[in-house]
Order: sequence, then structure tokens, then C-alpha cells
Amino acid sequence: MDTLNAAYKVRETRSLLKQYLVALALTLGIGVLLVVSTLSVIAGDAIVRALALPRSLSFVWRIGEWPLV
Repeated sequence: MDTLNAAYKVRETRSLLKQYLVALALTLGIGVLLVVSTLSVIAGDAIVRALALPRSLSFVWRIGEWPLV
């Protein structure tokens, strides 16, 4: 955040607490995305089979899995 503020020549107006909360939320969000993408690669096919989706949706999942991750 400091680097972006310097690059765009913007003065920080948020309080220190709000800066830490934003940083924490972004870090947790990235962590959740990392876990979800890893699980979709590892267990995606098993989840699709467990949901008993139609064959066409299963095919769409196999094609869309990697770009989604």
C-alpha cells in the first residue's frame, strides 16, 4: 500500500488501524483463494463425482478447472 501511494503520489488518509485491517483482509482473502484453488485441483474431480452432475457439466468442469485455478 505504501508503494502504491508513493507511485501515484497519494497521501495516506486512513488511520493506522484501518490500514492494518485492510492489509489483514487482503492477506486472508489471498489465503482463502490459494486454499480453494489448491483443493479444486486436488479434489475437484472427486467433488464433481460426489455431486453426481450430468456428463456435460462434468466435461465443462474438466475443461474449465485449470483456467479457473
